[in-house]
Amino acid sequence: MGGKESVRKQIGMAIPPAGMRHILMAMLKTFAGEPYDYISSTPRLQSNVLFKASGSEVATLVKL
Repeated sequence: MGGKESVRKQIGMAIPPAGMRHILMAMLKTFAGEPYDYISSTPRLQSNVLFKASGSEVATLVKL
């Protein structure tokens, strides 16, 4: 919420720099077709499940 700068700060604070580095490296390796170590996501958090759930159901799934 708020102005453009406020929103940028909120997004910037949402992911720690070390976490963002892992995310960006995984994205770059994916685009380059390079293999990398990863952890498979939980089946209940797959997009085909989440897109069918309501907001409150998603919140419950993420907390589990």
